[in-house]
Amino acid sequence: MMTPLMMFPVSAQAALGMVTAALAMVLTPGPNMMYLASRSIGQGRRAGLVSLAGTGVGFAIYMLMANLGLAIVFVTVPWVFIGFKAAGVAYLAWLSWQALRRGGAGVFEVRDLPPDSDWRLFRMGLVTNLHRAWPSAYCRSASASPSTRSS
Repeated sequence: MMTPLMMFPVSAQAALGMVTAALAMVLTPGPNMMYLASRSIGQGRRAGLVSLAGTGVGFAIYMLMANLGLAIVFVTVPWVFIGFKAAGVAYLAWLSWQALRRGGAGVFEVRDLPPDSDWRLFRMGLVTNLHRAWPSAYCRSASASPSTRSS
């Protein structure tokens, strides 16, 4: 008879290591942290929480991709992953253009902004997270590595 613990594909130590590494990466300052802090400071707690939900869904999408084997597709068909990264580059280029064009505003320039809708905040959090390289690489390595659990 198999218990639920026996059906888990990795050992508890490996799972704890993955969770610890993911937590450390999530807590280090980066684009998500900067985005969430700016939204929370600029538009309040609700905007920060809605944006956090968007970044959380982004992490869930990466985990789902790893579990469905789509991360392995990124490994075996590199041009798909390159296309995914190119979309991120295009997004960053668009953000740069918005800041550098005539009449554009710098990222750190203080200005009054109209409040964004919850959908826009959520979508921006999701896109900010999905266009980062490390979650994809982390999920790809987690899904492609063999189980360390012995039978």
